[in-house]
Order: sequence, then C-alpha cells, then structure tokens
Amino acid sequence: MSLYKQLTILITIFLVLMSTVLLWFILSYNKNLIENQLGSNAKNSASFLGLSISRDVDFKDTSTMEGMINSIIDNGFYEYIAVYDIDDNEVIKISSPRELEKTPKWFSNIFAINAPNFNSNIMNGWINIGSLEVKVHQDYANNQMWNTFKSIAKIFFFSTILLLIVFYFFINKILRPLNRLSIQAKAIDNNEFIIEKELPNTVEFKNVALAMNKTISKMETIFNKEVETLNKYNELLYKDSDTKLGNKNYLLLKLNSYLKNSHGLLGFVDIKDEISFKKTVGFKSYFSFKTFIIEQLDNGFKSNKDFILCKLDDGVIAILLPNTHYEDVSKKFENIYKNIQDYIKTNKLNEVFDLKVAVGISNYVQNTSLKDVMSKTDQSLSIAMQKNDLKLNYLEDDIKFTKQEWIELLQWAFDYDGLFFHSQNILNITNNTLYMKEYYTRLKDKDGNVYSPGDFWSIVGSMGWLGKLEKQTIKKIFQTKKESTIEDKAVINLTSDFISNKVSVQWLIEELNKSFINKPITFYFECINADILSNIDDFKYFTKQLETTKHKFAIESFTFDSDNLDYLKDLKPQYIKISKSYIVSNENRITDSILINITSTIGAQLIVKHVETKEEFDLLKDLGIKYLQGRYVDTIEVADV
Repeated sequence: MSLYKQLTILITIFLVLMSTVLLWFILSYNKNLIENQLGSNAKNSASFLGLSISRDVDFKDTSTMEGMINSIIDNGFYEYIAVYDIDDNEVIKISSPRELEKTPKWFSNIFAINAPNFNSNIMNGWINIGSLEVKVHQDYANNQMWNTFKSIAKIFFFSTILLLIVFYFFINKILRPLNRLSIQAKAIDNNEFIIEKELPNTVEFKNVALAMNKTISKMETIFNKEVETLNKYNELLYKDSDTKLGNKNYLLLKLNSYLKNSHGLLGFVDIKDEISFKKTVGFKSYFSFKTFIIEQLDNGFKSNKDFILCKLDDGVIAILLPNTHYEDVSKKFENIYKNIQDYIKTNKLNEVFDLKVAVGISNYVQNTSLKDVMSKTDQSLSIAMQKNDLKLNYLEDDIKFTKQEWIELLQWAFDYDGLFFHSQNILNITNNTLYMKEYYTRLKDKDGNVYSPGDFWSIVGSMGWLGKLEKQTIKKIFQTKKESTIEDKAVINLTSDFISNKVSVQWLIEELNKSFINKPITFYFECINADILSNIDDFKYFTKQLETTKHKFAIESFTFDSDNLDYLKDLKPQYIKISKSYIVSNENRITDSILINITSTIGAQLIVKHVETKEEFDLLKDLGIKYLQGRYVDTIEVADV
C-alpha cells in the first residue's frame, strides 16, 4: 500500500475517532444540562401550580383544578400531572394527550435520560390539605437529547468532511515529490535514465532525489562512455579511413555471420593497376572516380535489405547482398557497369591511362566456408578482367532449386502444411541448465526433405509472404504451448514485415492475452538489429504493445552499425544476441567487456550465438559470458533443474 493511502487512512481514522470522542463528551455534558433543565422546569411548574391551587381554588373544586392543569400539560412537556389528598388518594390525574415522536431505541439505550418528577404541597392557610405531582414526559426528554445529537452530529460530519478534503489536498501536495521519486525509482529498476529536474522542497525528499539523480547520471555516463569507446574501436577496426566504408575486417565479420543462416551474393569491383592510375591522373580525379563507383553501387542496391559495401586493403570495393538471387539483380550490375564506362568516356580518363574496371560476382549458400566464398569471388573477378567488352562475370555454385522452383515449393508448403518449426537450446553455462528454446521455421517437401530458412527466406521476402509465413508458424507454436503446464521460455523471431503491420501486431497481442495470460510460459520475441535501425518507430510501437503482456522483447544479430545506441534504452530489450564472430577473434577481444557493460547498464542479458567448437565455448565462458547458443552447445547434456 502506498504511503499516500496509508496517511489518508490514518488521518481519516484519527478524525473520525476524535470526532466520536468529542461527540461523546459533548452529549454526556449536554445530557446533564438537559436533565437539570427539565428538573428545574418541572420543579417550577409544580411549585407554581401548588401555590395557585392553594391560593385561588377550593380543593374540592376539581373542575377548576383540571382547567388549570390542562392549560399546562397541553404543551406535551409533561407526561402527567396528578393531585393527591392528605391520605395520598388520587384526586385528579391528567396525562398528556399529545403523541411524541419516538427516539431510536439504540440511542435511548446509550443516552438514557432520567425524566424527573417533582411534588409540591397544596395548603389551606397553614394546613397541608394535599399534594401535587408533576412528571416530565420521558419521550420529550429523549427527543431533546436526540435533536441535540443530530444537530451536533451534522456539524461534526460536515466539519470532518471539510477537514478530510483539506488534509487530502495538503498530503497530496506534500507527497507529490515522493510520487515523482517513486516513478524515478521504478525507472531505475527498469534501467531507464530519467533525471528528476524538479527537486522537492522537503529536505529529506530533496536528498533522496539528488542521490537518485547522481546514480542515474553515473549509469548514463558509463553507458555513453562505453558506446563512445565502442564507436572509436569500431571505426578503428572496421572502417576505411578514406571512404568511411567498412574495411576487410568488417566484410569478413558480416560474411561469416551471414554464412550461418542465409544465402546470397558477394561481388568485387576492381580497378586494374589502381596505383599507376592514381599516379597518372592525380589523387583528386582518382578519388572522384572511386566515389562515383561507390555512389553507383550504393544507389543501385539501397533497396536491397542488409546490403553491405566495403573497401578491401588492395582497393577492391566489395558488395555483400544477403538473401539475394543473381537473376534479381543482374540488370542492376549491368547498368552500374555501363554507368562506370560512361563516366570514363565523359571524363576522358582512357586518354591518359588504359583504365579497366571489372566486376566479379559469386553466390554463396548456407554453411559455405568463408575461404571458399572469397576465393570463388576472386576467381570470378579474374575471369571478368580477362574479358574484352563487358568485364562482368558471375560464378555460381550448384544450387538446390531455381527461384521459380522455390516459389512452387513454398506455395505447396503453404497449402499442404509443409511448414513446421524446429528448436535450438540456449544454455546457462554456469550450471549447464536450459535457459530457453529458440524456434525456427523449417520447410519440408513432398519427399520429406527439410530445408532451413537460409535456403528459401529471400524467396519468401521477395514474394511478400513473410507476414503470412510468420503468422502460420506462430500459430503452430502457440498451439503446442497452450496446454503446457511446465514453466517454459520460448523464443520466436519476428521480421520488420510483421512488426510494421499493425493488424498483425494487434492479433499477436490479443492471442497472448487470451491464451497465455495465466500460463507458465514466457515468449521472447527476437527482432534483427538491422531491421530495428531501419524501422525504429514501428519497433517502439511494438514494444509498447508488448508491455501490456508478460512477454518480452529481445534483439537478435546485434552489430556495431549504429553510432548511437540510445535506441537500446528506448526499446529495453530483455537480452541482446550477438554472433561469436564479434568476440572470439583476436581483433575483437576488447569488445567483450564493453558489450557486457553496455548490456548490464540497460538491464539486458548478453547471449552469444554460433558457438561451434569447444575452444570457442571455453573462451566465451572464461570471458564471463553466461548464455550461449550454437551447434557445440547442442552437444552439451542439459542438467536437470
């Protein structure tokens, strides 16, 4: 219970208790006053009547006495007035004819008033000839007390309400800084960097706010310094200083990662005898020509998702096109080559130097070795350079199916339940326990052959079927998990096609809230880092929607491609998953501590994937990485919890 509610309840109880006690004392005091007043009135009336009858009325003249008594008793103040002779025999007794409102019984029991009666003597000279008794009406006495109670209770009730309202506003104003501190504390718990600029006036609250601001500033400073260090290291290790493109290290890093789960193209663009060309035409003309080639490649392939441009050590420009078929981009390569030749002719570069530019392209498939891809692309470039006219060449390894055959297979899979899912363990290697399972889409043909996403994912994307495929896979995973009573963590991958579709997101959130709100399973929705950088607003919307459930958001295939990592603070991923290529090589050793610090600062966990050997496993374990995934990890026996 909040402090505001506790104080509100305490003050309310205090005011009600004080009002009750005061009301009790006031009514008790008033009870004595009423009894004394009634007694005094009864005594005066008895004395007055007794004196009047003694002086003016013959004791035997009962009719006159009745008239005098009736004139007094009609007001309802008295219950009865009686006249007795010297022997205490009743001569006259007249009771009040008026019906009085009954006081509630519970009140009469608590505040029982003694309705007094008084006697006076009736004299004939100095001789006592009788007596007169006046009895105050009990209901009249109770009503006097009841009316007093109601009047005082109304005053106390409205006064208490007014005081409570004043107190509530006063407490709310006093505790408003505490509410802001509470929000700030929750933000710290969620690893959000919120500085409270409006400091409280209360000294204690102000000191707490200053301490929390200082803590948050330190956290943010650590985060920013680590990001700055990472950016400097990234620029030093992975960027070409002249063109600001990625260098050979960057190409190998990205290609090594893509080879694990995709197919695609690698192309080299080379200027023959580049050093001599630079000396002949001068650096300015050389650099302009090089920049033109880069711009042509960048503009020509910017619509291709995740494409990468790099400048290798020998001046060759490399282009990496993951999940791309050559038939889809062959015209682009031809147009780029033609534009390069037009530039050479327009600027008359061939008049001062025998300038030759060649483009060599090769394909790669999932799990091809890095060395084989690079060698094959070099071979394709050599063949292109030897051509006379169009120095453009494409070498292709044997492929499983043509694009059209893949399309037909996928259509069959959609119609005949050829899509299913496969899982891979993510281990907590501190005790070799299962941390979570990641689920992947698989495709099965009529003969039972199984294909991984790296084989067909580009076809699905080019046909606009990603959302359809993901939704179908999610439904199947959900179906298997709905009846499960075992505590579980399941990872599902989502693309930007799904995330950018508000209808799909709404369907997902509704399914989670409808089917898994009380289930012991937590889903972690992984999204590729490159997709996030390209569609940050859509992913912010998705994470906000996901916060309405108990399920989590995570980042897959994290890279250093962005100089600004503030989006991590906005999206608040549960974990960040990165390829082992960014950590295990000698060049990357410095990044391990930086990554661990960055993830811990934002409250995320770090998972390393593509762990394929025991050496990699042991190295990552020694570095303090807690969660690992990969082929070698799959061979480790999972310990029972």
